[in-house]
Amino acid sequence: MNAIERQAYWRQNERILRQLDRKYKPLLLRVLLRMTDRFIANRYEGQFLDEELVSVYARLYREVVIRFGNDQYRRMYKIKSFGFNPEWTQQVNEWLATEGFRLVTTVSGNMRAVILKIIAQATQEGVEQGLGADDVSRLVIERLESFKSSLSANFIAERIVRTESMRAANMGHMMGAQKLRYEVLKMWIASRDERTRRMPRDQFSHVALDGQTRELDEPFRQLGMNGQEAVAMQPGDATAPAGFTINCRCTVAFIPKRDASGRVIRRQG
Repeated sequence: MNAIERQAYWRQNERILRQLDRKYKPLLLRVLLRMTDRFIANRYEGQFLDEELVSVYARLYREVVIRFGNDQYRRMYKIKSFGFNPEWTQQVNEWLATEGFRLVTTVSGNMRAVILKIIAQATQEGVEQGLGADDVSRLVIERLESFKSSLSANFIAERIVRTESMRAANMGHMMGAQKLRYEVLKMWIASRDERTRRMPRDQFSHVALDGQTRELDEPFRQLGMNGQEAVAMQPGDATAPAGFTINCRCTVAFIPKRDASGRVIRRQG
């Protein structure tokens, strides 16, 4: 793939992802706001983990992974239907039970930290103003209610959905490629604009990864600004550092491997 072909491929994937983002962002935002309400009602105690959040994650991953797995397989074979969906659903369920739960827990912990920071700042401000306990409590509630209607809550939901839909899409691409009957190389494709990660502005550079190829079972690797290495099987790999994956918009494509005569190499077994 040349640069023009890579960007055409990226734009095709991006259009689908933005449609999915518009579907799941309102769902996630509602869950985060209800979690905030329950956190307030419980006087800031207890576990900040929600079954609804787990449910939204599961719905997003099942839909996005299967859709992009199908799309990748169709790109290679130009066919309309096949029977991998139940198998892929099982793979997604297994992944959600391990890495997926860790991601949901991380989201819950980050949201809890945001809320506790708001509480701490409002409390400190109230104390400095000489307010009584009841007035400080009212100030805290006002700030939390203000947060719920602010752009900050909206931004958090948008960032989470964009990151997770990209992660799920690339998982789907990899599942589709693993079902192909011939050998392929995988290629990292980055968006080529000012928002794309690059060093030294960012900890890692996705611009530098654009167009790089690896064997299907070989990870992409990059050494970050602070000496930390990112190892990722595909963009959004959940095992890679957060600074490498959050808000990532990259995707992965596949190139058939050919022998010396130019023939596609069929997969053995």
